[in-house]
Amino acid sequence: MQYIKDKMAARYPLPAQRSRRLFLSRKNSAWRLLRNEAEIIERLQDLGFESIFLEEYDFARQVRTFGEAEFIVAPNGSALNSLIFAATDVKALILGQQNSFNWGGWLGPILDLGFKPEFMEGEATESTSFKHSDYVVPADRVRTKVLAMLGS
Repeated sequence: MQYIKDKMAARYPLPAQRSRRLFLSRKNSAWRLLRNEAEIIERLQDLGFESIFLEEYDFARQVRTFGEAEFIVAPNGSALNSLIFAATDVKALILGQQNSFNWGGWLGPILDLGFKPEFMEGEATESTSFKHSDYVVPADRVRTKVLAMLGS
């Protein structure tokens, strides 16, 4: 992964100013939906967070968007693989449910690259044994954690 990160950084250098605060939406996904996503986005808007849909961006725009990020809040999902295009000091809060799968398979390489993401677990809204269950994470808990990560 370091090889990919280095090659992409050579082609798409990180900007000097990284100030974007991103919420990566999974609203258009078929499973593992964050059921209170709209409420969380609303609670983060006054902190400067914008909700984005990576599936609407071409590859170059995705790379640039992550490179411009100061903070990323995201439901657990494949969009987080693009974290390798961000600066390693980006703040990242990953939201998930108690049945998250392949967490170690993803987290190990991300930590090896120097990232320090934090994870917040929510409650499954369906079967608690299903790895793709929809879930909720209390919006006030997310906001409190974001403020703590910002040092506010």
